[in-house]
Amino acid sequence: RECARVLRPGGGLFFLTPNRWSYIALAAGLTPHRFHVWYRSAMTVTADIDTFPTFYRLNSRRQIAEHGAASGFELTDFRTFVGCPTYLERGEWLHRFGVFLHWMLENGPAAFHISLVGVLIKSTNNLR
Repeated sequence: RECARVLRPGGGLFFLTPNRWSYIALAAGLTPHRFHVWYRSAMTVTADIDTFPTFYRLNSRRQIAEHGAASGFELTDFRTFVGCPTYLERGEWLHRFGVFLHWMLENGPAAFHISLVGVLIKSTNNLR
């Protein structure tokens, strides 16, 4: 709603968000935040301060389209992608396994891809 308030009619909101149904999001939802902090420090070069609590609200195509429409937006472009397994940076063989897994995901159903990206356009029919 806040984005709709500040955008002009016809203005675009570009988004990039985790896919709620990816294996990463499913695992993140099942593990406590302290595990995320420990895992990041053990397996990646990301600082602990950059590890945030997991909270999913608008992380599926349906949720984005429904909440966007309720706020005066139209979902005009929507894509999915897998990306690199950055959570497996420290071990060469573990990273190779992650690359293989992500290659398999990239060639599988888009419903399980890791990230969602798209565009919501503010309606020109109203001045919300």
